[in-house]
Amino acid sequence: MEVTKVSISQPTKGAALASARVEFKLEGEAITLDDVRIIKSRVGTIWIGLPTRNINGQYVQVVFVSPRIKRMLDEAILKEFALWYASHGQQQSQAQQPAQEGGVL
Repeated sequence: MEVTKVSISQPTKGAALASARVEFKLEGEAITLDDVRIIKSRVGTIWIGLPTRNINGQYVQVVFVSPRIKRMLDEAILKEFALWYASHGQQQSQAQQPAQEGGVL
């Protein structure tokens, strides 16, 4: 498997830090995986969540990959997220800071 492109954007779901779209080739065939979420756990660990769908109030994972492919996706997406966050994420944090510090409502 070869990851050919990773795109990071503003999150599509509230709890996520960002959303990702990843394109990769597997045995010469191209696959695009959309709606991958970059999430920060309560203890501060950043990880990726594969696409899910809400079915009767339960979030169900809709894409399953082997542990090896998951590690490859993790590496590629988190590397690109770090670059994206260095320029976009800090701007977003600064924009939220006044409200969090009791600034103008």
